[in-house]
Amino acid sequence: METLARIQGAGLWEPSLDELGRDWSGRWFRYAAVALTAGSAAIHVAVIREHLQEFFAAGVFFAVAAAIQAAWGVAFVSWPSRRLALLGILGNLGLVALWTVSRTVGLPFGPDPGQAEAIGFIDFLSTVLEALTVVAVALAWRSVRSYEASSEWMIPDRTQNLSSGTRSIPGSPNAR
Repeated sequence: METLARIQGAGLWEPSLDELGRDWSGRWFRYAAVALTAGSAAIHVAVIREHLQEFFAAGVFFAVAAAIQAAWGVAFVSWPSRRLALLGILGNLGLVALWTVSRTVGLPFGPDPGQAEAIGFIDFLSTVLEALTVVAVALAWRSVRSYEASSEWMIPDRTQNLSSGTRSIPGSPNAR
């Protein structure tokens, strides 16, 4: 960010309104995704004790799910990347799928194998939050950089002409 500020201050690059809008909306969607996943993680934490008493493995699952959701949220807001975005999408889709199976045909293990569980308000709310997390991450996708081959950490070639574009400037909105 410091490099970008110096370049902007020197008049070498000015972000367009489109770039500013994309950056702002992408950040908003990232924060929304993190808030939504935090809500789902909080619900998972709230039901750990109940599930431990019913079926120990289920309680452990809810504790692990909550921890992973919280860790993903911190990581995604701190170091947004397409890999983390993909992990968030896949993880939340997995939770939604697991909940759907448990409520329609039942899980093949547990206290009542093969028997569908009743839909409760709290578990439905958690699933809605997870589905909305997927939507928010998908909407943030364009604004999240791909750090493939660690190009973000490479020192730019000083022989390149800065007027040729901003793709070689680490931290710029156009760097991909």
